[in-house]
Amino acid sequence: MMQQPADQIGELIAQLGYTEGAIVLLGMDWLGWGQTLIFNCDLRNEGETHAFTWRFVDCREMRWQHYAHSDAAEAFPATELVNLRIGQGQHRKPAQLLTAHFGLSVSYREIVVD
Repeated sequence: MMQQPADQIGELIAQLGYTEGAIVLLGMDWLGWGQTLIFNCDLRNEGETHAFTWRFVDCREMRWQHYAHSDAAEAFPATELVNLRIGQGQHRKPAQLLTAHFGLSVSYREIVVD
């Protein structure tokens, strides 16, 4: 049995139509000098994989923390989302993401999951 999602990860999983699973970030794209931040992701659940994109639109401020213990040779190694706080859109409260490789705080207008 999979571990129950921590924080607001469960809300993202539910938005994708599942009740449990792991969110794995596979890659990242920037548009407009970082105004739009796009994560290419997988939801992994009991041998099933559901690919999706997670977009933060109209980003105004970002704060990254890269963890020194990460020695991955890849530019963007696959990393599981371990903690999530969605914050509030319209730049009211930043979202906070935590993985084994980085932490991110981002102020955004809206989040789109495709």
